[in-house]
Amino acid sequence: DDAAQQAARQAPRPADADAVRSALEEFEAAVEQAHRDSDTLTGLRPPDANHPHDQNHLPKGAEQ
Repeated sequence: DDAAQQAARQAPRPADADAVRSALEEFEAAVEQAHRDSDTLTGLRPPDANHPHDQNHLPKGAEQ
């Protein structure tokens, strides 16, 4: 508990710009993927068996 409080009081370190950029790009790609998936699920776009995102598989991050 004391260690957590001490860490919270320390000054934040500057972020690594490349790491932040990479994380943002990964997040944006995941949002785009979610939009594509929801378009298929809501009927806005018919499923396409040749489309890699329409195949029956677990969502990204849910692999075991």
